[in-house]
Amino acid sequence: MVKEIIVMLLELKKKAVDAEEAYMEALDRVIEWENIVACSDNLEKFLEQDVDEESEKFINKLIGVRENLHQCEIESKINRDKYVLEYAFEKLGGKLGDVINYIDIHGKSRAIVFEDTQMMGGNITVMGTRFLQSGEIGTRKGYVCLDSDQWSLK
Repeated sequence: MVKEIIVMLLELKKKAVDAEEAYMEALDRVIEWENIVACSDNLEKFLEQDVDEESEKFINKLIGVRENLHQCEIESKINRDKYVLEYAFEKLGGKLGDVINYIDIHGKSRAIVFEDTQMMGGNITVMGTRFLQSGEIGTRKGYVCLDSDQWSLK
């Protein structure tokens, strides 16, 4: 049973890492394209000018490439976020809104409300609002790296 859980977590983490790499690749393509067609947001202005039909088709294709790249970036980000969140749910055994106790980098015991996840350097990190020593919810944010920090679900 434990072996199956470990295998499942490793598979989920691999999906999250692969999705992160796909997102970063899509983001790189968008940035490269924006550099190729600097000020591409202004391409539509050329269509208002008296340009020939061939130039108009070319400009529309450039605009279409930009829009397709941005759509791929958005879709890959959604996919990455889905896998990162799925991995965090399984690893924690919890859900958004749960309280996570952890030891911070200074060795202090802390607690956060599980509000979000993020991929940081190949590791899944859970983020949320920290509790004050009084037990009240604070305003400062905290984060827990699920692969390296000491943590437990409350």
